[in-house]
Amino acid sequence: MTRRSLQAEIVIAGGGLAGTCAAISAARCGADVILIQDRPMLGGNTSSEVRVHATGADCSGGRPHAREGGIIEEMRLEEAVRNPQRSNSMWDIILEETVRREESIRLLLNTSVVSASLTSSGCIGAIGCARPWTEEELTVTGEIFIDCTGDGTLGAEAGADFRMGREGPDEHGEPHAEGPDDKTMGCSLMWIAEDTGSPVEFTPPSWARKFESDEDLPFRGHGEIRHGHWWIEWGGELDMIKDQDHIRQELLACLFGVWDHLKNHGDHGAENWALRWFGVLPAKRESRRLLGPHILTENDIMELREFPDAVAHGGWSIDTHPPKGIYSPERPSWHLHSDDVYGIPLRSLYSRNVPNLFMAGRCASCTHMAMGSTRVAATGAAMGQAVGVAAARCVDFLCLPEDLNEEDVASIQQQLLRDDHFIPNVRNEDPSVV
Repeated sequence: MTRRSLQAEIVIAGGGLAGTCAAISAARCGADVILIQDRPMLGGNTSSEVRVHATGADCSGGRPHAREGGIIEEMRLEEAVRNPQRSNSMWDIILEETVRREESIRLLLNTSVVSASLTSSGCIGAIGCARPWTEEELTVTGEIFIDCTGDGTLGAEAGADFRMGREGPDEHGEPHAEGPDDKTMGCSLMWIAEDTGSPVEFTPPSWARKFESDEDLPFRGHGEIRHGHWWIEWGGELDMIKDQDHIRQELLACLFGVWDHLKNHGDHGAENWALRWFGVLPAKRESRRLLGPHILTENDIMELREFPDAVAHGGWSIDTHPPKGIYSPERPSWHLHSDDVYGIPLRSLYSRNVPNLFMAGRCASCTHMAMGSTRVAATGAAMGQAVGVAAARCVDFLCLPEDLNEEDVASIQQQLLRDDHFIPNVRNEDPSVV
């Protein structure tokens, strides 16, 4: 292995939409950035490997046509022009192009964070990374670090406080909390199918699960089958990180079992349909949540609480799933809709005990119930853009996240608004804006 050292002002672990937007926004604020991604493409759950739609505020009950602005909208519009055929791989390329267009970002694909070392003040001084495809071991130093791994990997290695599983109703006064326990929502595998115009036979693998009647899949309607079924979900009663091999194997057995059900057990209108693609990398909904000075709760979302340090917004319903997934006799999901989009405070986007660590996406500081809404990719992108700007301000003013005062927060908010970002109840004070 070749060993080398790299340095940047801001180091971001995780190249899903949250990490991608964090890197771009920090670079556009003048910061020197390293973006580390453990897969060969950016996009996380929205990439061509996984193929989950980038949903977000568009599920808001009060604003059913709401969506995110800023960097994620910029990339969506680019895709609308260049990708009318809706190729998933083109989305990967648009994300990568947008990152590489920023000269101050160094992108490290196929690179995994494996360790973190702390300074005497408890800050992250450096992280260790493995890059097997180039036979490299990297030591990456920085001033500010951002965890967008989805699993809270960097934070966990640095000793950041985190939580996995479901809180009980008494912990934060959440009326619909179902814990306390270690259970989570499961993972899913997606497929892409096509109508070939003539009958296609399907023989399932011998190890595929059997769903011989509709009663074996209660509450799980098939509807449009082209893009697979999100409710092919499992693993919420296991360790979402340590048991990934087992979860992937079982999900493949379920996926082929459901396709066998559609093709060979009843009339589902699938006679002429064939699988064109199916995923082998599970789409993860829930893992570690790093804890910040504020933990966003169900009540914060449903009551549309205003935060003076709001820097992003969400609007997806509080959408939670039974841990047993496809084997649960319950409905595969249930939803609480807020009356409007809600604000996400900066205090939920940095660690309460690792002083120079921000986080965004599924790593954000929230309860299991709140994460039922904040976990979706476009909301993660909005959080990522916000922490990128905040991290750049910390670099410019040689301060830590907890040192950001009202003036700093106001400056961050105004920069985000100038960049087409949306923050509920925050007015753009730029005198050039009419």
